[in-house]
Amino acid sequence: MTDSVKLTQRAINSASAAASNLFIWDSDLQGFGLRVTTSGVKSFVIQYRAGYGRSAPTRRMTIGRYGSPWTLDAARREARKLLAQAAQGGDPAKARQADSRQMTFAEFAEVYFAEGCTTKKADTIRYDRARIEG
Repeated sequence: MTDSVKLTQRAINSASAAASNLFIWDSDLQGFGLRVTTSGVKSFVIQYRAGYGRSAPTRRMTIGRYGSPWTLDAARREARKLLAQAAQGGDPAKARQADSRQMTFAEFAEVYFAEGCTTKKADTIRYDRARIEG
């Protein structure tokens, strides 16, 4: 079920889903909304077309869960930014996916100790490992 109303604190606090996920779309900012799950979890979402025209696929992306740090105003600002990227031909969901595939520091440290410190002495490697692992 979907509704379109002005998203306010009162609308968010009173929203609840009975049988399936409920989407409440903001009447002021097209593509910005609130998803309420049957368990009561409330999250801010955006929906946009990835590309130009009606044939472009529709994507839905979660901004974050309602509450700290995602207040209504903060989520609306983030939604404006992400929807502007989409309007210029970008794909914010795809960009977020690419960011999540980046190497983490832990993965980098594993590679460093396995391949990157072949010329270091054993004591230096031990000290490096102690500094990284804390």
